[in-house]
Amino acid sequence: GSAADAKTLALAGASLPAWDGASRGTVLVLPGADLSRLPFRYSRGRTLDFRVAVPDDPVFAGVSPADLYFRNATPLPSPAFDVRREGDSTFVFLGLAPDGSVKGLWNDEKILRVWSTVLTNLGVPLTPESPYIPNLDLYDGDAFHNW
Repeated sequence: GSAADAKTLALAGASLPAWDGASRGTVLVLPGADLSRLPFRYSRGRTLDFRVAVPDDPVFAGVSPADLYFRNATPLPSPAFDVRREGDSTFVFLGLAPDGSVKGLWNDEKILRVWSTVLTNLGVPLTPESPYIPNLDLYDGDAFHNW
């Protein structure tokens, strides 16, 4: 089946059922996840860059290179986004969060758009009522940015 048909679980603090290490389906690997729990070796480093790439995979359909181009070089997780398939499971790595870690105008909005696109592709809602990001606030306090 497609990723949208799969049961979606999470590896890290999210309001999805926690992955138990054996269930099949789609596993969201969120920032702060214990990568040693994965059924394969995976590591993430950091790099100083001004852009982030996403995998050429249907899970990331609709995300363009412009969505993750930042004005200034900043330390970023590498890879920031990834997808791996292992047996009957798909592991979707969302390593860059819209949490203010990438300073600059519109950067959190760009990252949130990627998260929203990926979660929509997986059939998982992203709302303030079901946050995958602690303290998700879609209003930045500036009425000009939110009309």
